[in-house]
Amino acid sequence: MEFHPSLHSDKLSGIQFYQYIHRDSKQYILDVIIVGGSYAGISAALTLGIAGRSVVVIDSGKSGNNNQHIIRNFYAHDGDPAFLVAKKAKQQLLKYENVRYAYDKVVDIRKEAEAFIILTKLGSTFRAKKIIGATGIIDKMLLIQGFTECWGFSIFQNIL
Repeated sequence: MEFHPSLHSDKLSGIQFYQYIHRDSKQYILDVIIVGGSYAGISAALTLGIAGRSVVVIDSGKSGNNNQHIIRNFYAHDGDPAFLVAKKAKQQLLKYENVRYAYDKVVDIRKEAEAFIILTKLGSTFRAKKIIGATGIIDKMLLIQGFTECWGFSIFQNIL
C-alpha cells in the first residue's frame, strides 16, 4: 500500500500523524513499526525513510545506556554529549515525511493475517506489515566503587 497522500502536508505534525494512524488503524497498514528509538531504531528508520517506506518509531524513552552522558566509541561522535547526538539524529530522521517518532510504550504485539497489531500504553493501535525490535541492551553497572563513574571512559563493554 502506498503512503497516504494527505500525510505529506507540511501542516501535519507528528501528533496529527499519530492520531491519523490511530483513527484509521483498521484500514491503514504501515510498512514498518520500529520498537525502540535509540541508535539502532533511528538507524533502521533512517534507512527505511530514505527508501520511502512508511515508518513509526515507538520509543519509551528508557535507553539502555542512560548512565552514559557522553558518547564513546561511536564514529564521528566520540566525546559528544549523548543528548545532542540523539537530538540531531531525530531531527535528521524527521526530515522524511513518511517517518514519525512516537513517545509511547508497546504493551502488546499480535499477528493477524495481513498485519502485525501493536497496542501501546497510551491506548493507540498501529498496524504494520513488518516489525523491527530495536530495544538494544541494558548496561549492567557492577556494584564496585567508581564503576559507574568510569563507564564509557575507562570501562567499556564489548559484545561479541
